[in-house]
Amino acid sequence: MIPLTGPQALTRSEQVAIIGEALGREIPLVEITPEEFRAETAQFIPGPVMKMLLDYWHDTLTVPDVPRPVTMVTGRPGRTLAEWAADHRADFEAA
Repeated sequence: MIPLTGPQALTRSEQVAIIGEALGREIPLVEITPEEFRAETAQFIPGPVMKMLLDYWHDTLTVPDVPRPVTMVTGRPGRTLAEWAADHRADFEAA
């Protein structure tokens, strides 16, 4: 498995702000506790996957994951989140 990321290291708060900027509106970021996440998703997510997600999100809460190059897979540099969000603006508006 090759983890794919863009060219930027961004916290979740920064990610939400960038998507909001592309949409021209502020998007509130509402954090829930791990217990709330488990209660809301336990019927859909197996226990080991739940633990992996919660551990990863905890580890990257204030320090984002390290960006990895995607050129070896895609053959071109990764887009910034702002570029991606602008390209997918209509997808957000349809939701």
